[in-house]
Amino acid sequence: AGAGRRDSVVRRAGDQDGQAHVRVRDRGALEGATVVWRAIAGEEQRLGGKGRILVRPSGTEPLLRVMVEGREAQQVANLAKGIADVVQRVAA
Repeated sequence: AGAGRRDSVVRRAGDQDGQAHVRVRDRGALEGATVVWRAIAGEEQRLGGKGRILVRPSGTEPLLRVMVEGREAQQVANLAKGIADVVQRVAA
């Protein structure tokens, strides 16, 4: 998958999912939150091209959704929680 085409990543057999939801007052709070985007970039490097991270606002609830895919279940769960913690500090 190309760097600009995150939506084209195909899940492979054995990939693990990790999700976290962060309740927020403003679902648009991430737009200028560089600390969150830096944390995401750092964690994507730790995945070493063998997974992806998606953080997006819910369309129907005052939530930001953190979704992580990767090969190792424990790593995926830890990354989802860690990113959710950063989002919580910045956007909640």
